[in-house]
Amino acid sequence: MLTADLLLTARRGESVRPRLLDVDDAAALEAAAELLALAEVHVGQTRGELEAALAQVRVPALREQVVRGLAELVLQRGDFAGAAGDDPAALRGALFEAGAQAWRAHAGDAPGDWQAGVVADVAAARGLTPEAVQAQLFADLRENHRLQALEPLAPRELLWRYNVAQCQGLLLSAERVELVSPWPSPQRLRQLLRYLKFFGLLFQPQEDPAALRLTVDGPLSVLEGTQRYGLNLAQFFPALLLWEEPWRLRATLHLRGTSRQWRGQGLQVLELAPGPLLRSHYRDQGQWVPPDVARFLEGWPEAAARHGEWSAAPAEALLKLPGNRFLIPDFVLTHGPSGRRLYLEHLPQPSRERVLARGRLIALHGAGDYLLACRALPALKALAAAQPWLATYQRTFLPSAVLRHLRDLPPQGALPVGDLDDLSATGDSRLDGNGDSKD
Repeated sequence: MLTADLLLTARRGESVRPRLLDVDDAAALEAAAELLALAEVHVGQTRGELEAALAQVRVPALREQVVRGLAELVLQRGDFAGAAGDDPAALRGALFEAGAQAWRAHAGDAPGDWQAGVVADVAAARGLTPEAVQAQLFADLRENHRLQALEPLAPRELLWRYNVAQCQGLLLSAERVELVSPWPSPQRLRQLLRYLKFFGLLFQPQEDPAALRLTVDGPLSVLEGTQRYGLNLAQFFPALLLWEEPWRLRATLHLRGTSRQWRGQGLQVLELAPGPLLRSHYRDQGQWVPPDVARFLEGWPEAAARHGEWSAAPAEALLKLPGNRFLIPDFVLTHGPSGRRLYLEHLPQPSRERVLARGRLIALHGAGDYLLACRALPALKALAAAQPWLATYQRTFLPSAVLRHLRDLPPQGALPVGDLDDLSATGDSRLDGNGDSKD
């Protein structure tokens, strides 16, 4: 990902677009190859040394800003770590304390007469050589971290990463993102929706029988965790590039900050579509299972042995509803003795409004076989007490919390959705839209 000062854009009226590199351009390929080669020969050296070497690269046919952006992406591909050994902060403390004592003992002497002896004494006390002390003294500083390994990357792949990073950098300033695509295969649709949920993005399907339309909240529309949410939205973009369908993305941006190219700008519109200059670096994993889903399933057997006779499996189906809407369950729960099946969805970022909206979709589904799990909030207390389809937990989404809720359900029969309109009017207006709580 690139910071604002490394983004190159073109503007026309209210429209903004990233300046993408031609991945077949000879000058761009030359710059990418030189930067990657420099990084390879700097394995084992410090970040500061690598940064200094990369800063010397000049390609006359390319803007300096492009070369700097490519260099930044090369640095991001590196695995850096501090030197092993004594804690540098503790080592500095010991050296400074010994130095202060030596200074008092050698008052009037030139520091050069006794400094080497201080270093030698501290080194001997710690079983080190004086050279090792000097090497480790500031090893915890970022510029002194050493390059351990570098992700293998071809020059053209670096150019594709650069183009994707240009788009990601703009999406960090999004207030709203609209995604339109012809209806994909069920497998691709599920993959996309799983990525949206995995990155914790807030999205809403729009009614359109002819196409898939999703509205995704941008980082500037959420009330808390704006920076983290923006990074999640940017990380979602390469997942979108896995699609073969001719999708279109339209984002409303609020470009602001100190960057000269954005100074004085207000709302801008970014439009993106697939093309040969954009390629995902994510591995296409098909029916991908997010890590949080996998962890939940791994913990299920042990919890089920204590709390009940239910089994859990990842849900593969999407439940399509009238009006181009759908429910996206994460799990299918099956009660062994009776064969009863329930869908379970986890809502990672709950608010009263989002839970009520999901409840209306569950009512539209109408089968009475859908559970929604989310963190307990004060604004949801009355709703959870009145609605058997809502399972809340205190801090962490664990199988034990779901199994306790299942234990309290009637053994047979549907899970009805009560009157949500009455409950909508009883919310605590003192809570913000996210229903934030420290529960």
